[in-house]
Amino acid sequence: MSTRTTPRLRIRINADNPDHHLWNNHGTWFIHYTVHPTAFTKERVRRSLETPLLAVARERRDAFLAHLQAHASAGGAGRPCQSLRQAAA
Repeated sequence: MSTRTTPRLRIRINADNPDHHLWNNHGTWFIHYTVHPTAFTKERVRRSLETPLLAVARERRDAFLAHLQAHASAGGAGRPCQSLRQAAA
């Protein structure tokens, strides 16, 4: 039996829901997604988008997911940036 040792990126986009991966917590928007570091484990990640504005939250989510995709395409060495502002820049 083989086990995967490097995470793979799969981003699911729901065309019927433009707010997919977004969650409003008391007026502040968060991005939430699940990481599968191995074939047998998963980790739910929630990070603040630091905005009360839905339009800004969507832009930051899109920038962060694009950053994750680029990081994975580059071989995924190390961890992707921790700051959503870095990803959006």
